[in-house]
Amino acid sequence: MTKNRIEHDTAVHGAMGLTAPWMNVASSKWADNWSWAERSDKLGEHTLSALETASRQMLEGSEKAFTGHMDFVSQRLKADLACFRSLVACKEPAETAKTLQGFFRDMWHDYEAQAQKTLELLQTSLTETSKAGDLVVDTAAEVVEDMAQQTMEAATKAMEPANSNGNGETAARKAAPRAKPAANA
Repeated sequence: MTKNRIEHDTAVHGAMGLTAPWMNVASSKWADNWSWAERSDKLGEHTLSALETASRQMLEGSEKAFTGHMDFVSQRLKADLACFRSLVACKEPAETAKTLQGFFRDMWHDYEAQAQKTLELLQTSLTETSKAGDLVVDTAAEVVEDMAQQTMEAATKAMEPANSNGNGETAARKAAPRAKPAANA
């Protein structure tokens, strides 16, 4: 924008011409209506609540995951040492192969079970966090819908004086010539 354009828009519309004229009229009435603050407070409250819930879920889930992982590592180390002791005691190659086969089968099942537990824990945590996020989304949608409705109502009211003479008759209808009654022959 050029300097002259900015000065012109500021003089005509205020605020550098960045708002439509009807918005200035509509927004001036909002100062008397504190419902915007209530909506903002509600949205802020639900957002903070959701963040708190998400943080708590993350911490609780992390604690459970860490404890579960440490228990798993401890169990696997005991199984590894038991396998090592069994391998040291083996006298025949067939006995060694059988010991290793059992060790790898058990290890596979243990890792599979641990992965399943971790996925279930993650799913539970995400579900709870998602519920909190849904509340924020629902509240935001409600706030936007309410604001849009109030903006439309304010815009309609702001446009009424320009379109009406106060008697419910529009300026265009008043200016239109009235048809004379047809004379009966």
